Amino acid sequence: MWSGGFWGDPGVEGATYSCRYYVDYGFESSRETFSSIMIPNTVREYRFEKHSYKSRFFPDARWIATIDRAIKAGLLIKCLHENCLIASEDQFFNIEINIMTPKRRLKSGEADSIKIEIIPVRGLERLDYVSEDLLASIESPSIALPGDHYSGRIVVYPLKEISCTVRGYIELDKNMASLGKRGYCIDRVKRGIRRSNLIIENSYIESPPMSLWSSGFRSVDAIGFNMDRELYEIPDVVIEVCDGKHVIRRSFSIQPEALELLKKIPGRMRGRLYQKYIYDNPYVEGEYRDTVALHDIYLYISRTPKLRKILNIEVTDVRPVESILDKIRRYVEIKNIASIVEDIARDLSNKVKIFNVNPLDILFLYILMRDYTYIDLMNKIYRNIADHWYREDLIGYYTAIHGGGGASRLVHWVLALDLIDRYLDH
Repeated sequence: MWSGGFWGDPGVEGATYSCRYYVDYGFESSRETFSSIMIPNTVREYRFEKHSYKSRFFPDARWIATIDRAIKAGLLIKCLHENCLIASEDQFFNIEINIMTPKRRLKSGEADSIKIEIIPVRGLERLDYVSEDLLASIESPSIALPGDHYSGRIVVYPLKEISCTVRGYIELDKNMASLGKRGYCIDRVKRGIRRSNLIIENSYIESPPMSLWSSGFRSVDAIGFNMDRELYEIPDVVIEVCDGKHVIRRSFSIQPEALELLKKIPGRMRGRLYQKYIYDNPYVEGEYRDTVALHDIYLYISRTPKLRKILNIEVTDVRPVESILDKIRRYVEIKNIASIVEDIARDLSNKVKIFNVNPLDILFLYILMRDYTYIDLMNKIYRNIADHWYREDLIGYYTAIHGGGGASRLVHWVLALDLIDRYLDH
């Protein structure tokens, strides 16, 4: 059923980029609290991450849907039990969904069961609303670009015959949870909700059961961003069907720098990366981590400078004057670097040691000794770290870079790798 979902080859992108699951958390969050845990109050989307074995637990979930966005098909699983627990797990090739009830003791002769309903979903690339009468989705960008009008479409899949009006608006919610998520320390925020109307292309729905209906929408006003207003708000698209009987909501994020980032992407790549990073942003759609929503696109456009090309020099060409060599010898002696490096060379399986070593220290030893063993050791450490990256086992490395050395540690690695680039086993 899933595009590429049953293939183990990492080069098969279908499972990673096409498969999603959508969960109704089962509760309306309180945004009066400073806790960012309470932020999600709309249905959340999670990508299927192949090879990750990632699991998530939803203790009050009402339903979960798995959808292949490439073919717009999937399954909706509704829990009809009064108390329902849902757990999802990204298996090696597919998604596993577990439906449970809280543990209880049964007396002799008693029985317990879980009643669920499974509904095929067709024609929807996502799912934001489920009721007895209809299923619905709001197809629009995860991130809004200030200065542009926000647009998308509402798609309804009726389970029963439906005939009524449709209206919509953008609701901007100023609240404590937004501030808590951003890390600000403010004692009190007066809750405030304001609205901006949407233009609905077709404001009346009349459709028989199982017949897809859709309508485009567009904000009346261009999206704005002010540090004293939108920064503290969580925006939702709200579509009301049948005079508010059905209220479909979807959160999105306003990112003021997104437009400037897109301008830095080559024109031939802009459309694809807009789709990947702006239209369908996993940070916004999942746990609503909009403070890091642009992290991946920043990584894409940020190219580490090739210091070797700037300096036009290899490590084998580095010939410091005697006064600099004296300082290097003194540094190596004080830090006991030779002993540390020898210890690492004896046991390259110790990832804590290889993650925490300063690679420039090894190159200092080479400069002093002119011993290619140190360059070979650097190559082995680099390959070891790359292997951990492929296995997604880099927590120690990130602790060393961000927790221990910060940006300077990263610069050390960049300089060291550039200086021995010709010797690396790429």
